[in-house]
Amino acid sequence: MKIYPLTPMRLLNYILTMFGKKQPPKIEVIRRESNSLRLDEWRSQPELVALADAVWRNQDFRLMLQVVQTESPGNFAVLSGDLETRALHQARSEGYNLALAHLKALRVSVDKVQELEATYEAEEQTI
Repeated sequence: MKIYPLTPMRLLNYILTMFGKKQPPKIEVIRRESNSLRLDEWRSQPELVALADAVWRNQDFRLMLQVVQTESPGNFAVLSGDLETRALHQARSEGYNLALAHLKALRVSVDKVQELEATYEAEEQTI
């Protein structure tokens, strides 16, 4: 057994551990990829559309969604008349409505759209 010389720091650590005072836990940031799944990608996968449809059929979920729709900023009047406040209110309302529309659209399947390939041909001449 090796015996280390007792330094003031070792003595302090020993006393702190004796009385149960623990060091604060170390916080470690774990980096991970963010979810970049888009609405069109969701709607092109039948299993994800089926998942959204199953959630949509739940009565509790539909009730919660109705409450969220009722609380939309677009359902409330703007009391201030200045242009900036009205524009901010309109932007909030449009964003809120777009988010709700996307939530509803998750359960509607679409075929994957193929991107058009650019071709450069001469235009047809019609007389």
